[in-house]
Amino acid sequence: TESVSDPAETKDPADTSEKETGGEPEVQAPPVGTKVGNTCPAMDITLFKDKGTFNLNDMKGKVVVLNFWYTTCTPCLAELPYFNQVATDYQDDDVVVLALHIDMPNVNVDSWIDKNYPDSDMLFGWDAGNGYTNTFGFQAFPCTVVIDENGVITDKFEGGLTHDELTQAVEKALAAS
Repeated sequence: TESVSDPAETKDPADTSEKETGGEPEVQAPPVGTKVGNTCPAMDITLFKDKGTFNLNDMKGKVVVLNFWYTTCTPCLAELPYFNQVATDYQDDDVVVLALHIDMPNVNVDSWIDKNYPDSDMLFGWDAGNGYTNTFGFQAFPCTVVIDENGVITDKFEGGLTHDELTQAVEKALAAS
């Protein structure tokens, strides 16, 4: 019988060279999940106003703010101007704000957007079947998830945010990238 030796065991001790990798070592992404520090799960989201679809996989290199809301939620409507302002203030910093309306029957969100945010830099999406909402297990609204340019969740909030809290969360995600 012939024995097979491990190539690492037969390495010439005088050879101190390392294998050339061609650049930076590949960093392993955190596991997919819904907690801070996880890679955020990606889903296809239909955007309102016939603006196509949104998927986090297409957002690599950008900080993404997901805001879960609905048109009859008073705290949601109170904080939405802050998200709109952040979308405008950070559009040159590769920050994307997606206001994700939960799935509710008989709600004409397109007309609501036309009336309230006709020229917004913020994207508006429809959480069809409440896929994202259910994935995160949100029970109270509004809710916000902030994701860094690598797709990792840096902050997660249930309840309304102030403009300062939202700005700090965006700055934290930008710094983490």
